[in-house]
Formats: sequence, C-alpha cells, structure tokens
Amino acid sequence: MSENHGANMDINFILLGLSHKTAPLEVREKLSIPQDRIADHLRSLNRHNEIREAMILSTCNRTEIYVVSDNVQRAFEILLEKFSQLATHINVDIGPLLYKLEGKEAMRHFFHVTSSLDAMVVGEAQILGQVREAYLLAEGAGSIGSFFHYLAPKAFNVAKKIRTDTEIARHPVSVSYVAVQLAEQIFGDLFDKSVLLIGAGEMTQLAALHFQEKKISQLYLTNRTHERAVELGKEFSAISIPFENFISHMSHVDIVITSTSAESYLIFEKDVLEIMKQRKNKTMFLIDIAVPRNIDPRVNDVSNVYLYDLDDLKGIVDENLIVRQGEAKHAEEIVDKELSGFIQYLRQQSMAPTISQLSKKFEAIRRAEVVKLLSKSLSWTDNQKNAIDEATQAIKNKFLHDPIMTLKTDGIIEEGHRTIDFIKRLFRLEAD
Repeated sequence: MSENHGANMDINFILLGLSHKTAPLEVREKLSIPQDRIADHLRSLNRHNEIREAMILSTCNRTEIYVVSDNVQRAFEILLEKFSQLATHINVDIGPLLYKLEGKEAMRHFFHVTSSLDAMVVGEAQILGQVREAYLLAEGAGSIGSFFHYLAPKAFNVAKKIRTDTEIARHPVSVSYVAVQLAEQIFGDLFDKSVLLIGAGEMTQLAALHFQEKKISQLYLTNRTHERAVELGKEFSAISIPFENFISHMSHVDIVITSTSAESYLIFEKDVLEIMKQRKNKTMFLIDIAVPRNIDPRVNDVSNVYLYDLDDLKGIVDENLIVRQGEAKHAEEIVDKELSGFIQYLRQQSMAPTISQLSKKFEAIRRAEVVKLLSKSLSWTDNQKNAIDEATQAIKNKFLHDPIMTLKTDGIIEEGHRTIDFIKRLFRLEAD
C-alpha cells in the first residue's frame, strides 16, 4: 500500500524477516534473539520517530520484525540496520535471505504465521503460543499500541477458527507423534501404561515429549552410552536402565520404541515369546523407527504383539500430509475471508475521526445559533427552549445523515481515503 493510504487507514504495517523458507539453520540460529533481549531491541526501535509500534517474533524457524510506521521507506531502512547489527558476527550476506512485506500482505503473513500455515510442519500448534508470547513481550516493553491491539487478537481468533473448522491439526505428521497416536489407538488412554525408549536420538526424544504429554505411568530409557541415558532420564523424568539389561526389563513395559544405529537386530522373536509368557500374554506395542531395523519382523507373528516399522509409520505420515495439504486450502480461504473483514473494519475505523470532527463542527454551529436565538428574549418558556433544542438537533442530524453514511459506506472500499479528503475540504475540517 502506498504511504498515504496507510496513513489514512492506520495500516502502514510492515515486516522484515527471514525464516526456514529463506535461510539455513546455521544462519537462523545466529540471528535468533534471546527472549530476555527482545525488550531491549524493541525499545531501540521505538526511539526512532518513524516507528510507532513494533513487535519481534524470534523462534528456531524465523526472526521477524513487525512495525507500524509513518514512513515506510525509512522504516525498512531502520529494520535493515537492525538485522545488520544482529548479523555482525556472521560472514554471510543476509540481504538475499530477507523478505519484506507491507500493508495487506504483511497482515496476511502475520495471520499465516499465527495459524501455522507458514510453519515448517503446517498445522503445528507451538507457533501460536510463540506469537502470543511475542505479543505480550511487546506489550510489556510498551512498544505496541492500538494497531497491534486490533491485529494480534484477530490473528489469534483466526488461528483458533482454523484449528476448530479444519482438520489441519488433527493428522500428525511427525513419525514420533504418529507412534504415540497408534499407541493410543491400541490401548486407549495411556495414563496407566509404561514405555521403554531404546536409543537417544532426536526421534526418541520427541517420542519422550509426546508420551509425557499423555501422562503415562512410567518412562524408561536405555542407550549404549549409559551416561547419555542417565542425562536424558533427568531431562524427561525417566528411569535409565543399563543397555545390556533392557530385554529382561521389557516384560515390565507395554510400549517399546527403538531407534538406535545398531547394524543388526536387537530384539528377536524368541525374546518376545519369552517376554509375553512373563506378561501372561498382555498386549504389547513395539515401534521400530531405526534404519536398519532393530527388531526382527517375525516379532509381529507373536500373539497380542503389534509391531510397526518406519515404513508403516511413514505411510501414515504421508497420508496425513496429503490431508493437511487439502485442509491448508480450506484454511487459506478462512484467512482470506477474515483478512478482508479485518481490513474493512480498519477502514471504517479510519473514518471515525472525520465523522467525529464533522459532528462536532455541526454541533458547535447549532449551539451557537440556539444561544443567539434565545438571547433575543427573556420570555422563552422551558417548553419552548426544549422545542427549539429538539428541532435544531433534528435538523443537524438530517444534514449530517448523508455525509456520515457516505463516509461509513466508503470506509469499506480501498479508495475510501478519497471520501475523507473530499469531506474535509468540503466542510473545511482541516482548519478546525
């Protein structure tokens, strides 16, 4: 949007940032701003007269600075200076990695980010909380005002609507999360189930987090390097067991996930047959997400044992991705509709000062004329004074009706600023 349009509609809103779509991890992590430093950066931005409001969103996948400004060109220069300061310690030209947006497109991007439509994993829930935290940090730093107080709650509502009205978040797309969902399908509630995680890699740690969320009764960890298992045990409130003992321990757990770099099977059919005797044939769920596999596929032939490998899980993940992509289109439609309504609301809000100014001018004229009329005689009765007041109020309201309705109607169109300019010139409101 041009600067004049933005100034009249109070949506001179701009964004400069980079994300997983434009910058590699080694750059993103170096440009990430610690939470305890964000307020300082916001205050430094607000020292510039051209910056009216500012918010910084910094996560592992993005660093974005949003501002409301009276001077778009100068604001972009200020934001570029800020990113240059952040990048002084890296030997990379970040210019080509940055994207800049303004007006409607910046607002659309903010809605996309908040609704997890711009996430690395579309539909992930974490980003909404991160945007809320960024908003609260900006509020605490005193760097935001009326525009963000309109924009952010609206974006949160859009995100909630998308999660309610679409299936975008109901189909897990991480292998670890799918494993936990499958466990729920087999056992129902997991609150009384125990889990053994074999290995200490990223997918194992993600599985640990997901199982924690399900309030399982007990989590066990084992790894070839016992110190690593002990370390992770502390992190996830889990019991670490020696690697050489995990087979004997399996009779005590309902769910086993393996993800090690072993080149041959760690768990064989004969092991599980013996374990199931000890468990009195109580249902057991094994998930093998290692490559090469850690569990002999013949284990799946054992009664009451469910074994899934990486291909089984990835098939579910791929199906869920297809569903999410379809749901993302529905989510886009919601964003477009809500954004259109929000912009109309902002435009109508931008008409309010002119309507108020117009009403005040007509009321001042009316009052002056009533005072002049009443001063010509001391014999006016109270009923006559009230009648004069009511009649002049009615005349004023009828005169104002058409220009105010025109302002309100034109407020929803992009060229509404022309009506404001015309009304101000016509009634010489600028001089007031």
